[in-house]
Amino acid sequence: MTAGKKKRGVRMMIVDSAIYVDGHRTAEPKTLRETYEAAHEQRGVDWIGLYKPTEEEFASVAEEFGLHELAVEDAIQAHQRPKLERYGDTLFVVLRVARYLDRPETVQFGEVHVFVGAPS
Repeated sequence: MTAGKKKRGVRMMIVDSAIYVDGHRTAEPKTLRETYEAAHEQRGVDWIGLYKPTEEEFASVAEEFGLHELAVEDAIQAHQRPKLERYGDTLFVVLRVARYLDRPETVQFGEVHVFVGAPS
């Protein structure tokens, strides 16, 4: 379910975008701007799932949400060790994930980068 979206001429690989209020999915904005506005209006949590964004794509997200440049640099670099770092009021978390694949009977490992912070 990969959807290409555009912001200022940049093609975004957004795989999911949603607003959650009190644990319930209340909106599915189509753009970063809509996500940002809906989160403020609804006082909710905004979730944006990106799949392998380029530096240019991630720069637009960083600008939209005021992410620290060192955290952005880390997020762009694949193969980070699991960690939790604080950049001002924002936490940057790197998680290692695993899933079992039945047919080949193997475990597939991946990596998830998460930014957690209050609205700016």
